[in-house]
Amino acid sequence: QATKVIDGKRVCEKCRRERTVECGSCRKATLKENATHAIWSSSMYTQVQLCPTCLSDKTFRCEECENVYSQDAFKSQIFQGCTLCSRCISSVASECFVCGKFYEFTNGEALYSYDYDCVEICDECLEQHAFKCSICDSYRILQDRFVSPNIPMEENICLFCIVKCSSCGEMVTKNNAHTFDDKKYCLDCWGKLSRVCRICKNEFIPPKDKDCLCPWCVESKAYEKRLQQLDLPTFPYKQLRYSQLDYLDRCQLFTSLYSFCTEDMAFQLGGREGEPFKYIVLDIFGRKVVVTYLSREVVGGVMCSENVTMTELRSRKGRLKVYEALEEWKKTSTTIIELPVGKMKILNYPVLLRVQTSYDRIYGKEWSGPYDYIEIGNYGDTTNFYIIGTIN
Repeated sequence: QATKVIDGKRVCEKCRRERTVECGSCRKATLKENATHAIWSSSMYTQVQLCPTCLSDKTFRCEECENVYSQDAFKSQIFQGCTLCSRCISSVASECFVCGKFYEFTNGEALYSYDYDCVEICDECLEQHAFKCSICDSYRILQDRFVSPNIPMEENICLFCIVKCSSCGEMVTKNNAHTFDDKKYCLDCWGKLSRVCRICKNEFIPPKDKDCLCPWCVESKAYEKRLQQLDLPTFPYKQLRYSQLDYLDRCQLFTSLYSFCTEDMAFQLGGREGEPFKYIVLDIFGRKVVVTYLSREVVGGVMCSENVTMTELRSRKGRLKVYEALEEWKKTSTTIIELPVGKMKILNYPVLLRVQTSYDRIYGKEWSGPYDYIEIGNYGDTTNFYIIGTIN
């Protein structure tokens, strides 16, 4: 019977078929007990069986995970005397961006670079190839240093702290630039172009041939006109003292206010309770304020002077925030509406009051298929109400 020598042993034809496998590299037969599984491809992480010769010449064994890898498809790394694969070394060490050596996580820094996103540098290279920005106080690589004849090199300013003036195009540091309408301006251009709003006294850059009003106050004036068109004097109202909020069902109170204002789902949820009313006159801070629900069309893009929840309003800190906002904007408000309870001075920057109503307590998922659903509210949702004015 014909025999062959395989791995130094003479093997008959029957044993060759039953006890040998083909080497995945040299394609020669090798005994099963001598064959070793190795990860051969980096794309699919496919495993092949190798003969002892190919195993020693073309692979390496990771001392951490103990897997055998192909030297052609994978790169072995020596760290602290141990041979590691790329997966294992990334869990115990970082590769320095400058010198390419691996170091322990505690012996280096991770820096955000302008061109390379995040880079990691060992402590040795950090002293020679990085600097600390004098503005943001962060370490940056030398490539991220801003070089300009107008800025001394010893100031060490990074590119992250430099902006371009939208008017003259000069590069200036962030702390020497003003921002308006998502545009940056240097100090010189800001001094030439900016104006002081005659209502809120904030600086802004007006369009050519426009009134000296900032965009926020222009929207505020439009909001006042939209509010006047609601015909508030004809609306029914409810008058309450602040202390009554402690024992009233606040959720039901504001659910009723919402349902009367919107005429939406009122009877389905039992939203209406008692006599109809479309705003609340609340006696608080030693004065009366008007609280109501406003549609998006009325609110528009007006800014709110404060944003508080009902829970915050009932705390001392929350009441103080609202009180300060009322005091500040009451001085600039000039529009007055005659209400049955008295003269209301409109707050040109209303206070946003977020309250949970019965509508906000409907949450869950409405399924339209095995995998498709629509979110119906979320836990903790609130409805936006507004303190729109004070009663003189």
